[in-house]
Amino acid sequence: MAQPTEKSLRIEAAERTTMAKAVANALDLGCELMATCTGEATPGAPQHSYHNIQWGGFQKYGLRDNYIP
Repeated sequence: MAQPTEKSLRIEAAERTTMAKAVANALDLGCELMATCTGEATPGAPQHSYHNIQWGGFQKYGLRDNYIP
């Protein structure tokens, strides 16, 4: 199970920087479709990765059930 990075070890905007580089590389290689996934933002659990994915220009295509809290 993935665990979040400890706050003291986080680098400001590292996820956005990594995503931007991956998208740029994919576009340079001619990719026309890219996909990603993470937990959906819910009240009390903002899911920063979800926000970063939206910031990166990805659009929600669908949701699937998650049976693990």
